[in-house]
Amino acid sequence: MIGIFQYLFLAAIIYWIAAIYKKPSSWTYYLQFMPLFGFIRYMRIQEIPAEAWNTAFTFGGLLAAGAIAISIQQRIVMNRIYLGANVYLLLGASAFWFHLPTVLKWYSSSQGGPFFTCIAIVGLLTTLFTKTGFLGKKGLKKDAVRYGSFLLLAATFVALIWSIQNASQGVMVAVVAPFIVLKFIQRQMKYHIG
Repeated sequence: MIGIFQYLFLAAIIYWIAAIYKKPSSWTYYLQFMPLFGFIRYMRIQEIPAEAWNTAFTFGGLLAAGAIAISIQQRIVMNRIYLGANVYLLLGASAFWFHLPTVLKWYSSSQGGPFFTCIAIVGLLTTLFTKTGFLGKKGLKKDAVRYGSFLLLAATFVALIWSIQNASQGVMVAVVAPFIVLKFIQRQMKYHIG
């Protein structure tokens, strides 16, 4: 059952998304992170009972769809790592909505495997098929974009392997720590490559 706090939290997120849509600014970066934050926040409120996963993925998937749609409509180059996290939420929501047992089993068998796999797939596709690559930085030469994107993609595969091998250590070690390291590497590469 959703309490008043959850309704207020959802209302605040909807208001924030509407305000950002009307006037895009530096807040667009935070818009891309909001689905993952909402998912994590919902799970913290619910203390992760088994029944909460369906609602959490639905909530996160809807926020992810909104964030991606606004980014496309506003022609914003999305942060590729957050885009991968949003794909993870959309895939999880779709698995619950359309009763995809294979995907649900994959999500339940590994804490970080599906998460980092979605980021790696986004990384590979953006490296091969976009001008800004996996780095998502405009104004770089093609060689610099490819070089940085392949380095970040390699770091993503290391995070994926780490996450799978350390799944028994808990979410902090298997998912949160490699995600923070990956974001740090991305940030440093954006500032130093070019």
